Parts: sequence; C-alpha cells; structure tokens
Amino acid sequence: MSKNPKSQQNPSEQKKPRSKENPDSVLDSPISWHFSRMALGDDCDWSWSGKLEVSKENDVFRKLCDIEKMKLKDVGNKINHRVTPTNKKALQKLEDMKLDDFELQSFHLNGGTRIYCIPMKNIMELLWFDEYHGNQSQGVCPSPKKHT
Repeated sequence: MSKNPKSQQNPSEQKKPRSKENPDSVLDSPISWHFSRMALGDDCDWSWSGKLEVSKENDVFRKLCDIEKMKLKDVGNKINHRVTPTNKKALQKLEDMKLDDFELQSFHLNGGTRIYCIPMKNIMELLWFDEYHGNQSQGVCPSPKKHT
C-alpha cells in the first residue's frame, strides 16, 4: 500500500506535538554532575585526588551538593561563570583531550579555589580542582586579584 505524497506535504492542522516541553526549560533544570573526565592523577596540577571524600564533613562535597541545588539560569554571575583558560598548561591539556573548543564553567568554592567543568546544558562534566586561582603562574584561569 503506497502513501499519498501530497498528504506528507500538507500536514493536518489537527495534529498536536507529542512533547509539550519548552526547549528553554533546561534553564530551570538543576545542575547535575558527571565524573568521568575528572583529573585524578598526580600528573595534573589540578587533580581531584584526595579532594572529594563523600562525607558531610567534607567542605568540597558539601559545596558540590549546594551547587547542585542551583538552576542553570542562576549559574552565570560574578563568581560562577564561563571562562576560557589563560594558563598555557591548561590550554595544552584541553587540546590534548580534544576539548580546546569548549568554554569551561568555573565554580567558586572559596577564596582561591575553583572547580572547572565542561558544560553540557545543565550537566557539568567535572574536570579540574584548582587551588591556585590567585596564583598567576599555576591557576587554570588566575584572577588578577590576590586571594588570601
């Protein structure tokens, strides 16, 4: 049985879209974490090794839980924002991982500590734990201000 080609070009006005979801609704979605890209080795200046103990006493874990309560639309502000690394070593690592065309999402943990993620809508692929934000030579994207 063949289909009428004219009916495919003139869709019925009676049909309704299956999905009623607003494409902008992802902005109202909470932040979610992916862990597979985390730097864990001693060969990386921004390794997570020893930083993320799953415990309510661990400040880093608690901060990640707090960020997870944020909606994507609330992320872009002075302390949590998209960045392009300025550190040559960080840029080279991104290039080696074939991620150099991505802008990173930076989250402020405390004074000079930042975490860097690869944003995929509301999903943040954790990448680096940077304790050197105030250090011009070691930070992924160092601040011109001195942190204490």
